[in-house]
Amino acid sequence: MKWDAAKAKCLLRGGHLVTIENAGENHFLSTRFKGIKTAWIGFYKPTDKWIWVTPEDTGFQGWASEEPDISTRSPRIGVCIAAHRGANGKWFDTYSDDRHIEGYICEWDE
Repeated sequence: MKWDAAKAKCLLRGGHLVTIENAGENHFLSTRFKGIKTAWIGFYKPTDKWIWVTPEDTGFQGWASEEPDISTRSPRIGVCIAAHRGANGKWFDTYSDDRHIEGYICEWDE
């Protein structure tokens, strides 16, 4: 699934792609995947700066070693969280049209 499609699906349901506030929440999310290895989250790079889909800036980033590794300026870069063996919930940047990302995580505000 593409990042933009995942974002739209969350919005249609009244939510947004998840924003992750700390390592504990990141671990919780990455251990809840059922049958998928990667899922889009609400962190992306519309300009030269990584931001969340919501106005908050959690300060938390869970990058895997040597990530982020896409250095080009592009509004088409999103982040996925990985739950496959050895990834331990680490984040990877990829182009938002990457169809290898298997899922997405929505969040709703209280």
